[in-house]
Amino acid sequence: MEFLSMQELCITIIQCFVMFANSLCCDRQIDDRFGFLCPNVVQSVGNTREDRISYIGSTIKEGNKQCWLAPIREGNHWTLCAICPKSNIIYWFDSLGGEQNDDIEKIFTEALEMYHIIREKNTKWLRLNYRHQLGYKECGYYVMGYMYDIIDLNRVHLLDTHFKNLECYTQEDINFIRNMWSDFFLRLMRGT
Repeated sequence: MEFLSMQELCITIIQCFVMFANSLCCDRQIDDRFGFLCPNVVQSVGNTREDRISYIGSTIKEGNKQCWLAPIREGNHWTLCAICPKSNIIYWFDSLGGEQNDDIEKIFTEALEMYHIIREKNTKWLRLNYRHQLGYKECGYYVMGYMYDIIDLNRVHLLDTHFKNLECYTQEDINFIRNMWSDFFLRLMRGT
């Protein structure tokens, strides 16, 4: 119900969107390029720091994708990391324009270093100024929009050169994402 009434989104809605995004990549035959981290395991609630590092590092190493999308919930706020292991860059998408907190940065950096996914010690974090929300509860919709935009662009290098639009998503943009998610969810429920 929260999804239909533009309320703050729970982790289950975002997890279903990750399933949709993965399905979209398969349909477009770009699933070898994009991978997804489970927001339930990446979040700090209910997971130890070591478990999060282990999950992130082992999943990225074993998955061998060019770009990993990781929706992250911090308190009541959703953000997105786009991890590009080969270029040693993590792109930070925050609809409020904030920077990643130290804990998130350390966990992702340690995971990449521990699993020898990166060639250099210094992971580069790039905060993107892209599509900022005006209200206080749209962040989950923005994270879904960011994931869709990255997949739709179908590029994993130099994301910072492509994502510079500061305009808010319109209600039409958000409805487009909601409709795609809803169609996918209904197909999933019907088993088709």
